[in-house]
Amino acid sequence: AQQWIESYSPDTALLLLAHSSEAANDLHLRIVHSRGTAFGVKRFSLNSLATRLAQPRLLAAELVPATHLSLTAVVARAVHTLQSQSRLTYFAPVASKPGFPTAVVRTLEELRMNEVEPASLLRLIRGGEDIAAIAELVDEELNRASLSERAVLFRAAIEAIESHEDLANVGLPLVLLDIVVTSSLEIPLLKTLAEPAPAVLATVQRGDERSLQALEDALGVTRTHNETSLDSSTCLAHMKRHLFEDSAPPPTQLDESVRLSNWPGEPRECVEIVRSIEAEAERGVALDQMAVLLNSPGEYRSHLEEAFARANI
Repeated sequence: AQQWIESYSPDTALLLLAHSSEAANDLHLRIVHSRGTAFGVKRFSLNSLATRLAQPRLLAAELVPATHLSLTAVVARAVHTLQSQSRLTYFAPVASKPGFPTAVVRTLEELRMNEVEPASLLRLIRGGEDIAAIAELVDEELNRASLSERAVLFRAAIEAIESHEDLANVGLPLVLLDIVVTSSLEIPLLKTLAEPAPAVLATVQRGDERSLQALEDALGVTRTHNETSLDSSTCLAHMKRHLFEDSAPPPTQLDESVRLSNWPGEPRECVEIVRSIEAEAERGVALDQMAVLLNSPGEYRSHLEEAFARANI
């Protein structure tokens, strides 16, 4: 992606869409570091660009995009109303649990982003009637509060592109950097963005078959495997190359680039993590080039902070 962008002059306007704003900014900073300057690279995630494109239409309809917090509140109110009326059956035992509204928010978003009609939910034997009732009541609450959820946002963005309402962000060379396609509504948005673009480059992680197939359909192209940038000289490179693949990777020789350790308890494990950091520092690795990734921060943070403090790191 960096090579493709650098094939244009530094003042060329381009549209860079990444799975996260951090990824887009990281690529842009790499380009600036490589060539010294880069103007006109517009950086968005798919959600943020859809919000930007949909703003005029939402404003005309007097709608405000609903945040995750506001959607959770609306769903919680709908669930409480249905439960107080004894209209929930399948989900009645768990409807009062604190995590239930959050789970329903995710479910409704997935259904709407994949354009599943509420009437079809009634055919589901387990929980279909409950979800349909919640969805109907949530729609009423959203309309009453003039809020729009993500699916409405994406449809408005597609209509805005088709009517040429935002020429500043459409019709530019387009880079899709590791976009993870998770719903059917994302595909027409990507297709509508790509059609007026003079050139398009899309990169996808190896093994993300769903996104690969979706982008092939949206862009009307066939994937090409970029073998030149793949390094399997070390265990770490081999692991990175095959990380997202479903099939088992070919075997490789073990080396020091990847180590697996197991220690009795979090305090001892954190001490050993700090010792390994000290060992890497002695080898010349800068401290600001190291990181500790925690799966359970709540269980590890205090022990890790104590181990760092004792080692004066």
